Amino acid sequence: MSSPSHPAPRLAAVARGLLVEPDLRDTLQRSVDLTASHLPDAHSVSISLLSRRHQVVTPASTHEWASLADQLQYDSDEGPCVDAIREQEVVLVEDVARDGVERYPRWAPLVAERTGLRSSFSCRLHTQREQLGSINVYATRPGVFDAAAREQAEVLAGQVALALSAARQLEGLRVGMEGRTVIGQAQGILMERYKISADRAFQLLSRSSQETNVRLREVATRVVVTGETPGDPRA
Repeated sequence: MSSPSHPAPRLAAVARGLLVEPDLRDTLQRSVDLTASHLPDAHSVSISLLSRRHQVVTPASTHEWASLADQLQYDSDEGPCVDAIREQEVVLVEDVARDGVERYPRWAPLVAERTGLRSSFSCRLHTQREQLGSINVYATRPGVFDAAAREQAEVLAGQVALALSAARQLEGLRVGMEGRTVIGQAQGILMERYKISADRAFQLLSRSSQETNVRLREVATRVVVTGETPGDPRA
């Protein structure tokens, strides 16, 4: 696989394209779509995302074969994306039927049997502060990832990692703001209904959260949506 001419402007376009996405889900899908479009011999691209609970999932891919190849790695606990996340910066499988079988005896035969994929290349996605997962590029022919293509994929992975990290932070801020908003709304409902102070309304919500082992935000949402009261404020 040869790298496209004038890669710098194309990579700059990737960065601009990723930064305009409105949320994490769109950023993930845009990341795999743009990566696939910049690597002509790639059949499909996916992202393995490491969750806050250290579980690995594939939230975005360009083809079902890539999603299946990823899931087979998670199930067998071996494969290029697993190694990229855990141990190595980049992992190349030149030929699934040859070096793939030697290195990943559980994963490679299943991929060969259940998909048309014959080679893969995984790059770790990370920033200086966090490990995010990996971006995985698959091809239907062996030996297509030459040095130039691997170098370009690594640069693309760096762009994707920065975009995903920023999207995650924005998502966290948005969720936090939404949580505070709904809690404030629930406090207002309780204050109006029982003629109590804001502090007393918050205590009532907190007590219900602790007693029912339900998150405070969910308790507040129930009050706002259903009008259900979380206990007697005089108790």
